[in-house]
Amino acid sequence: MLKFDTRAKNALDLAQQVAQDLTHNYIGSDHLIYGILSQPQNDLPFQMAFIDGLSNTELLEVIRRVGIETMKEHSKTDEDPANSGTLFFPKITEELQNCLDKAIRIAETYNYSHIGLEHLIYGILDTTNSHGQKLMNLNEENSGRIKDILLTVFENYKKGVKVGEKNPKLKTSRNQPQSYLDYFTINLNKKIKQNIGFELVEREKEIERIIQILSRKTKNNPILLGEPGVGKTAAIEGLAKRILDKQVPIWLQDKQILSLDVSSLLAGTMFRGEFESRIKTIIEEVIEAKNVILFIDELHSAVGAGAGSSGGPTLPDILKPYLARGEVSVIGATTMEEYRTLIKKDKAFERRFQPVKLDEPDQFQVISILRGVKSSYENYHGVLFPDELVPKLVDLAERFVPERFFPDKAIDIMDECLVKCRIAQSRVETDDKEKEKTWVSIEREILELIKQKNQAILEQNFELSKKFEHEQKSLENQLSVLNQSTKDSKPKPTVNQELLEHTVSMISNVPVVRVTSNIFTQVKYLENTLNNQIFGQGEANSLVTSALKRAYTGVNPNKGPIASFLLLGPTGVGKTELVKIITKELYGSLDKYLLKLDMSEFSEKHTISSLIGAPAGYVGYEDKPRLTEFLRENPYSVILFDEIEKGSKDILNILLQMLEEGQITDSKGNIVSCRHAMIFMTSNLGRNQLNKFASKIGFSNLSSAEEQDYQTIKKNVMDEVEKTIKPEILGRITSKIVFRPIGVTVLTQIIHKELSILQNHLLKNGRTITFKDDIVGFIVSQVNNKLEYGAREVKSLIANIIHNPIAEYLLDNPTNLNMEIFLDKNKEIIVKEKKLKLPGIKVQDIKKVEAPEIITTR
Repeated sequence: MLKFDTRAKNALDLAQQVAQDLTHNYIGSDHLIYGILSQPQNDLPFQMAFIDGLSNTELLEVIRRVGIETMKEHSKTDEDPANSGTLFFPKITEELQNCLDKAIRIAETYNYSHIGLEHLIYGILDTTNSHGQKLMNLNEENSGRIKDILLTVFENYKKGVKVGEKNPKLKTSRNQPQSYLDYFTINLNKKIKQNIGFELVEREKEIERIIQILSRKTKNNPILLGEPGVGKTAAIEGLAKRILDKQVPIWLQDKQILSLDVSSLLAGTMFRGEFESRIKTIIEEVIEAKNVILFIDELHSAVGAGAGSSGGPTLPDILKPYLARGEVSVIGATTMEEYRTLIKKDKAFERRFQPVKLDEPDQFQVISILRGVKSSYENYHGVLFPDELVPKLVDLAERFVPERFFPDKAIDIMDECLVKCRIAQSRVETDDKEKEKTWVSIEREILELIKQKNQAILEQNFELSKKFEHEQKSLENQLSVLNQSTKDSKPKPTVNQELLEHTVSMISNVPVVRVTSNIFTQVKYLENTLNNQIFGQGEANSLVTSALKRAYTGVNPNKGPIASFLLLGPTGVGKTELVKIITKELYGSLDKYLLKLDMSEFSEKHTISSLIGAPAGYVGYEDKPRLTEFLRENPYSVILFDEIEKGSKDILNILLQMLEEGQITDSKGNIVSCRHAMIFMTSNLGRNQLNKFASKIGFSNLSSAEEQDYQTIKKNVMDEVEKTIKPEILGRITSKIVFRPIGVTVLTQIIHKELSILQNHLLKNGRTITFKDDIVGFIVSQVNNKLEYGAREVKSLIANIIHNPIAEYLLDNPTNLNMEIFLDKNKEIIVKEKKLKLPGIKVQDIKKVEAPEIITTR
């Protein structure tokens, strides 16, 4: 006799409780619907839908009114809907009994070991004009659709039930698997037999070791250990290939390798004993077959399989006795970390296996692997991948996808390249089809013209025939051009280096310019770019670019980031601007590839959690850490620690790890590489001495004595830095650079640059502005008294004395497009309309101009 599961029991109990609360002397399908609605529905194939917009309270009111009407109806005919039920002991109606009978029958038909909510719902839907069906607000069509969905669920469940179980109501489907092994495993021998051309490369030693372990009398269970993507599954497929080719010892030549699908085994096992029954049946079939080797990929995921909330035996618990007796041979595959943290905890289970370690292949082996497998990918996509590009692919994968492992990442890149080329080729073929349609159309027109020309000749209408002949030649010329363009435009479906570089850029999230060889050109001319935008800092620009040249050419042997710099100097001399220019030139986007951290925000010890994550159990543990998450998503990037001296000591310890090892560990223990990042630190240490020096140099350039004073101040600044920042950090920085205070020459260049930026900005809006020469001198005289603020003061002053008057003028004259700005006699900024002169136009010609506004402007 089948039993109701927990949710079905709860639904029935609640149905009885609702009937009593509503003072009904019967329990009907409407009460049961309310009970079903109150249960979790997370594993049903749909969400229950009742009368739209009703809450639980409103639904109860509907059920109450239905009950009153039902009892009134029966009182008129002296019928009792529940066969003498009372308010304290309501009885089940005949309608609900029919629903329950149908629920029981459908569960038995499909070999369920229980009756669940899905069977109760089916019983209600299968009972014509039941109150529960009316409450679900379903018409006949929708009711039938839900029944079909449920029947599909029942059919799928039935396929997982053992065929040999004694059940007279069970009718075996023609398509049903004949054994659990057929249903829950994949035969790798058959899979490889169908995969013509499969060949495993560079794993002969590991396969020989697996064969040796499988040939043992006891503990003949290999477990493959390796990082994700090194080829553990492929190694087992290679073993299946060798079995098919009879390249194994004679006692292994009839073996079948079956890959066990653990997730399918677990599916639908709601009650204790169901999972154990399935796995034991599989083991019995394996023992009976005598030639089966079970392969469990991701073995760590099966460690807790089967326990559930009931505390039943797990897959390893069930397997252990059979493994100990040597009745079953199992091959496992997992990662080193999962093996150490999960499998080794169960000593009895762990010692039944013999580990086989699969190391990541080196670049030469990966090249050999790619050349071995690329033909199958080329045949699949119909695109060629040239042999000469294979070493380039491996090199790019090594440099720009460091977080993944060979050969998986190299094969993925090759597959992506072939896909992109295939898509591009399909677009060309679409264009060719359009040309073919045009070609056919022209051909038909030519044939029609030939017929008309011949007819005209027969009628001796030679003038008309000549016209047809002329049109024919014109169409034939068009056809010739079309044929030539089709011949010339048809590309060869072959991957090239440019496509490869763009694919690596897409996969690695690294700018294309960093992937391509153009990066060397960018670095080579970077100093010129800096000198054209960072004025008066030639020494600093040279030191930075020299360090980057050494880094990008591979001269530096250090394990840390690409390069690290400590930029010192007063505010407004170009420290932050230099970082932005380098990021833009070498990476392309400031928003995406530059992370600026203001260290004044990290002066407290606890703020470190926002950079590397909060420890487990603390607030913010699930939040994304800014620093490690940015580096994980953008390994090729620039990190700027602004005003480093304001950060706490713990922040500096993080910096030490980054500079020393080229990596950082987050709060969860994950290691994030920063070897491909560039690190800048800025500091205002010693700025007081530099500012005093800046106030003395005034309008003159440095004399030899002042240059000597500057070198002394520079040394004092470095002494102050050494007192503030740990020597172990300073010793690992690539270059420590002191920026010079700006003088009048540099100041003038900065003003010209800012005014040029303003002109370009207005030009984009369709306006022009001209500055008189005295404007630059006026701004210099205003800034010269505040040189300690550097370029920042220039921007602030231009905003006040230039931007404001322009804004006021445009508010009064919004239609004026051309302006000029100058100083009047009282040294005040004046903005007015600039009269345009039209060269080469005589006065008498102006009358001929149709546009009246030009005359007005004139």
